[in-house]
Amino acid sequence: PPVVSNREISILTQTKCSLIESLFDLLGLMGSSVASLPFTFWNQRFWRLVALCIFRPHEVGFDWRRREQTGVRSLADTLRELLRTLREQLSDLQDLYSQMSLLVEVDCQATVERLALMWQGLATLHIGETQYVRGLGTLHRSSILPHIRHGCSWNGNILLRGIFSGLFDPNGTILHPDSSVVNFTKELLTLAILLGAEVNVALSCILDSTVVQDPGVSSPITRGQHFLLLFEDQLVTLILKDPFTAISQLLEEPSGTTAQVVLLLLDSCRYSLSKTQFNRKAEPLVEAVAMNWGQLVSWAGSAIARRAQLVGLVKAMVQTVCPSMAVGCLARHNKVTTWLYEQIKDSNTRPEYKADVIDLLPAVVLQKREDLQLQETLDYLQDKHFPLESNEWRPGSVERDTLVTLYQALLRALVASGSVTILRTITCTARDREHACAASIDLALGQLMKQHPQERQKEALIEVFRFSEESKDNEVRLRVIENFLIPMLLKASYGAVVKFYTEKIQTIIDILEEKLRLCDTDYKNKQQLVRRIGALHLISPLFQRVNKEELEHVDNPLVKAAKTPNNAKLLKHFCNVLFQTRKLDCSNEELQDLFRRMQCCAYKTLMTVICNTEQSEEFCSTLLFKENKDKIWQKLVPTDPKYTFPIVFDDYPKMKKQLVQIRSLSESQKPQALPYLISRSQSLFNSSLEEDFTRYDFSMYKVRNREEVQQILNQQAEPTTLELEMDCVNDHECMATLCAVIKHLCDKFLHE
Repeated sequence: PPVVSNREISILTQTKCSLIESLFDLLGLMGSSVASLPFTFWNQRFWRLVALCIFRPHEVGFDWRRREQTGVRSLADTLRELLRTLREQLSDLQDLYSQMSLLVEVDCQATVERLALMWQGLATLHIGETQYVRGLGTLHRSSILPHIRHGCSWNGNILLRGIFSGLFDPNGTILHPDSSVVNFTKELLTLAILLGAEVNVALSCILDSTVVQDPGVSSPITRGQHFLLLFEDQLVTLILKDPFTAISQLLEEPSGTTAQVVLLLLDSCRYSLSKTQFNRKAEPLVEAVAMNWGQLVSWAGSAIARRAQLVGLVKAMVQTVCPSMAVGCLARHNKVTTWLYEQIKDSNTRPEYKADVIDLLPAVVLQKREDLQLQETLDYLQDKHFPLESNEWRPGSVERDTLVTLYQALLRALVASGSVTILRTITCTARDREHACAASIDLALGQLMKQHPQERQKEALIEVFRFSEESKDNEVRLRVIENFLIPMLLKASYGAVVKFYTEKIQTIIDILEEKLRLCDTDYKNKQQLVRRIGALHLISPLFQRVNKEELEHVDNPLVKAAKTPNNAKLLKHFCNVLFQTRKLDCSNEELQDLFRRMQCCAYKTLMTVICNTEQSEEFCSTLLFKENKDKIWQKLVPTDPKYTFPIVFDDYPKMKKQLVQIRSLSESQKPQALPYLISRSQSLFNSSLEEDFTRYDFSMYKVRNREEVQQILNQQAEPTTLELEMDCVNDHECMATLCAVIKHLCDKFLHE
């Protein structure tokens, strides 16, 4: 006879298996037509083939080691479809049941006993036993299992209890069999779940607190924890079939294992981006945990470790929710909300623990201005941990580290939630000249504008403006506008800026129309002067962010909201106000500092308005540079400090980047080439004006809709960044803007 190679035998076997699967596929798809096949087709050989493919596919030629490919129809799927069709279309399947019964050798109890011997090392796992268990699952899904021998003996609860008891020897020591035995046990546990193993039986095993010994581990472990550790995937699948029953039973007598199991369940239900809103298993589970929160709190008591476990549970609850709905997702659960606020106000907890709780505030905040419970908690934080000035505590001290830890958490909560209540607390840092987290606060304000929708941005801008108006301290009021409101306006979306000014433009105009009494020094007059400075500050972002064409269009809502004297256009009105402000004089010594600050603000704002509205060279020169030099020294330059202009430095001044509110000219507006390059070495008296201009980083913007994108493209308003040396001259508040104006005018008019 011809010699057949192993490779040819393998090809023949694969071909045979493919033909068998194709035949079964065809029969499954034929539906009612299978009843028309000739009687001789349904012979003992065919029924034997079906039975072998279910219980012993390796004897037919299928590789018992193969793993089914994801997305590819498996042999088990094909068999289930075939069995369903046969059961529905053929009246007599006794021959099939007989062939299957010949292959079913043991019942449920005998299988459990044999499993126990395998775990003890007294029996070995045979080839095909795993497939035998899978075959029983196929028959159960096809509703055929009760019709074969020993079929009715298979019970999910018996299997579950048998598996649990077989993990330990009589002395209470954990057994460690071969990995193949563990995998076989997982198959049996999956079958137990299919057969209807009850959740309460699984929980009774998981919550078994009997301590057992593990020869390879020194730390003690309970029987339930070991069971859960080995078969986590299968047990979670079973418990999540009825989450309300599971949680209720778990929380009847809460324990450390209880919190561990609930956390495991929540982790298994993390929101998937492929779902639309909620993971269908997570929603009822989160509800069940929240409804039974009182029992968990009673169990935790005052133990910090247990309370930390509950914080972990809340975090897991939030993570199961759709990200777009995470803010405020637990606000309706009063027990959870109240408990979290209590943790922040507890004086016995560490700052790191409170920071973890503060990170969860976005889940419980109310999306409205008055959130009394949150405000009360933040007031407590301010009283206990936030001093009026952070330099009261030296760097490295416990108090300062606590301040930084809690403030960083509060900033994260602000960015995530967009809560105006949290923003109000953050704005209180304006009372501190050099706050320990000043850089982080500036970054967080930009992220706040980036990550939230237009309406939420507008509410934040209005809240900060309201805070400045309500502040009684003059310095605080100006710092709020300079360090909070203006940076937020520069980073907010175009629509949010327009809506803010539409609502507040008349207030700004009214403040600027008030007549100043610079002779009196009473509190009311100082307040009026400070309000004027704040209003002047807010003119710059208006002309830097909003298109000139829109400010001149009479039907624009922003223009309609502005009731100027004689119905003058906004540009003309504000230029006139600024120019008239520059003409004011003040001989009162007590008001000199505020008056000089107002003059500097008016001059800076005038420069910003002129450059951003593309006025003529003569207009710019007349308003900005043809002033009496005595007026400049009297109103802009403070005479208290002594200015020096060293040519040789012992230590070179540090460089500092400054953002000015003047739009960078687009490439089409700039001349094609400059005949020179401005550099530090070419500047007069080693001045530091350097060509280091960058475009605005649009990554600070949130993902916008098409309308907002078009508004941004139409606006083309990129602010200019300059790098100046930090010396006594460049520290003047007008210097950065003045340098930017000179650069702007050179770019625009040098070649015209």
